[in-house]
Amino acid sequence: MLRGGEVIALFEAARVDVLGASMLTLAHLMYLPTLVVWSASWLAGPGFALGTGTAVSPAGTELGVVPGIPVLGLVPENSSMWMLVAVLVPIACGALAGWMVRSRLVWGRTGTGLWPRAAITAGISVVSAGVAALAAVLASGSIGPGRLADAGPAVGPFALAVGIEVLIGCGILLLTPRHRDELAEERTDFWREQATAAPVD
Repeated sequence: MLRGGEVIALFEAARVDVLGASMLTLAHLMYLPTLVVWSASWLAGPGFALGTGTAVSPAGTELGVVPGIPVLGLVPENSSMWMLVAVLVPIACGALAGWMVRSRLVWGRTGTGLWPRAAITAGISVVSAGVAALAAVLASGSIGPGRLADAGPAVGPFALAVGIEVLIGCGILLLTPRHRDELAEERTDFWREQATAAPVD
């Protein structure tokens, strides 16, 4: 998937000197945020376009003529069933967010009911979808004339996929019943506070 050989081949095909190679590298670094958003959309599932009527996603790749930009050598030419495992990455990120929030709730003994935790889960999902939508807007546009005027992730599918996947991951951690260790920790903290607050004769 890394396809480093294709990137090197495109650098060599450009036939540039050291200065030209340095400028190409700097140009790649300038577009790094855009490439990160494209990669995130690929991981989420919807993928991105590299021209009108094209698609690059874990489910399949349909490309026409691709500009000879070295970094585009990373684009996979075909897909496999193993690539579909990539959607576990956003779910894992949602699970991490849920674990962090759950730890704070246990520590502060707040939001222990089902509905508060469900509201927090939905809020994290909506915020994640909103961030994805904004990122897709900023990372989409034209990379050339004609059919290359359409490039980047589609806003709606990207935001929807991120929202659902984060919802699943976050919900697994936040909506599952509290286990005995959490309840024991909560009781220990409660009795410690009670003992500290008790008046001394």
